[in-house]
Amino acid sequence: MMAEARERVASAMKTGSLVDPAERIRLQQQRNQPGSARGEIFANLAVLGVLVGSVYFAGKSYFTRQETLVEGYASEMTDVISSSTEMDACHKEYKRKLGPKQFRGEMFAAFITELARKKPITCQTMMAADYVRRKFGFKDVKVAKLLAAAGQAVARKQPGLRSKLLFYGQRLSGSSDAAAKQLQPLKDLLAQSYRSGGAQIVESASISIAEQALRDSAHASGELPEGWELLGMSEAQARETLGEGGGEAMYAKLVKEAKDRDAATEAAKGGAGRGGGSSEEGTARAFECGSCGYTLYVAKGREWKFFGDDFKCPECGASKGKFQEKGVGGTGEP
Repeated sequence: MMAEARERVASAMKTGSLVDPAERIRLQQQRNQPGSARGEIFANLAVLGVLVGSVYFAGKSYFTRQETLVEGYASEMTDVISSSTEMDACHKEYKRKLGPKQFRGEMFAAFITELARKKPITCQTMMAADYVRRKFGFKDVKVAKLLAAAGQAVARKQPGLRSKLLFYGQRLSGSSDAAAKQLQPLKDLLAQSYRSGGAQIVESASISIAEQALRDSAHASGELPEGWELLGMSEAQARETLGEGGGEAMYAKLVKEAKDRDAATEAAKGGAGRGGGSSEEGTARAFECGSCGYTLYVAKGREWKFFGDDFKCPECGASKGKFQEKGVGGTGEP
């Protein structure tokens, strides 16, 4: 019937005769009937569109939910680091909610970032970070890669947070060359924050963070606190740091090494033998951050290199103006 109608219409068009309006309407209705090929195509396209839209919004909703769970994990784990029992329960709960082996890297990086943002680095926070690393079973290179990426994602105006993520990355990933290679881009990024001596400032800041963490965790008895090994110190260095003038003693060693390198460079340039040494040799100046208490030790005469106008606190990101000089080692400096 449909073919017959089409032939009549085609014949009418060839002969130039008028097509009956009723005939045109009837033919159009037949074309749009569900049983016709064209009607089936339109129906299938409509169904496909609905399915694609449903899948898209379902997928978007799923990932939004997972991201919310990852953030919740980081926040709740940070709040319960004082209790291994609560940490264990929280860890298991979120692993179950997120599904088997899903978003593990994101969970770890989010937790360490939140921990660095909310808490000063101490032996306790280092033990909590190491606990989570062991729970996920991440190897050194994986840890370094995750935390390097997390540090690079931090805003430029938060150098303190970047420094802490680098510190966690270095201490949790061991000392392998492969792990160090993963962390190098983050170290370079931090070094670029300073006009000169950036690499040395980053290294010095890492040591200072470890010293401060040990002091903040120290017991009144003077014994080494639990977890001190995670700070990257030898026992001798740790005990020296907790002893009288420990911070200055450790920094003085770095200062001496730096001066020895400078002397070797001068000698190579023909500058050896100039002068007989300074009476201030081996002394250091201490500058304390008024915002977080972080202390920087700088060798006298080298302030321009390690404590320039663009210096920022590696702990909280405060500017140089927030620092005040305090007496060190009985030198009489204000």
